[in-house]
Amino acid sequence: MSFISLQLGEHLPENVQKLIEWQIKMQFEDIHALLRLPLDDLNGIGGCNYVTANALLSLMSGFSVLTTPRLDTERNSRAEFKNTMRKYFPWDMTQAITRNEQNGFIDDLYNLFRNSLTHSLGINKRGSRYGSILKNSMPENEIEDLEKALDCPGPPFVYLSNRSRRRGARVGLDLRIPSFYWCVRKMFYNMTNDRELMEQLEKAIQDKGILEMLSAELR
Repeated sequence: MSFISLQLGEHLPENVQKLIEWQIKMQFEDIHALLRLPLDDLNGIGGCNYVTANALLSLMSGFSVLTTPRLDTERNSRAEFKNTMRKYFPWDMTQAITRNEQNGFIDDLYNLFRNSLTHSLGINKRGSRYGSILKNSMPENEIEDLEKALDCPGPPFVYLSNRSRRRGARVGLDLRIPSFYWCVRKMFYNMTNDRELMEQLEKAIQDKGILEMLSAELR
């Protein structure tokens, strides 16, 4: 297995580089491994669709903490998640949509996936909308090609409207994991390419002794 290193912004401060190397890179490596599932010798069992989606969304939620001046984990997580996605998600490289449509995607992504996977076993109870997570086994070379790709391989989420159900039409949102993974990697690059944000993060890492805490845990 060969994980393709994250693309990062230039001139990253030293402590930010260490935080990425010690705490963030390995989480992307875990997702790389999950993309290979399900393995053939398990007869299709253990695809880890929910686990992979939840890992990606947790990373995005963690990114939002990085945007706060003091790495504040007690702020409004919903608002921070949405604001961070609105600013850094690679909208211009994925889907041609308006700002209002962006806001709708962000709301549905949070409600149908981030919130429901965290708090209700992936069961969404919000009116006529529902979500599906699409992921198939990928061979190693395809995962590496995905990580090297300059362009998004396809839309990360697609609405499926007018599905007829007993209680009337419902609107589905497909979360397409390979494209979504590409987008989350690109989103992290966009964040690291924001020099002002990285300088703020460097100061917060120093002020809160983050690296000292992590190095103690690694001993």
